[in-house]
Amino acid sequence: MTKQIKSTTKQANIEQSLPVTDQTKHVTPSETPLPAPQLVLTTQKGRVYCGDSLQLLNNQDVVQHGTVNLIMTSPPFGLVRKKEYGNVDADQYIAWFRQFAAAFYRVLADNGSC
Repeated sequence: MTKQIKSTTKQANIEQSLPVTDQTKHVTPSETPLPAPQLVLTTQKGRVYCGDSLQLLNNQDVVQHGTVNLIMTSPPFGLVRKKEYGNVDADQYIAWFRQFAAAFYRVLADNGSC
């Protein structure tokens, strides 16, 4: 219970410190709904899922606050050229990535790494 309160307070503090403008609304590269993430491997050390990371991070039934020890991602920067996988334009990147940063902060354990 204490950990949940601590994480909720942490989340409220970060959200209050981030400016909210029309430019920071959620931006998605595609309007096509993505399939739900699927559990593909379970070991004594943890679980591996395949699917949309933001869907998974925001599913509190699967990923509770402060329970993730490692978040590994590509380096965060906007791409100038369009890719086949549907990246957002470089000028929209900050607004798009902001939702991931908030989710990372919410689920990352106190001793976790990103």
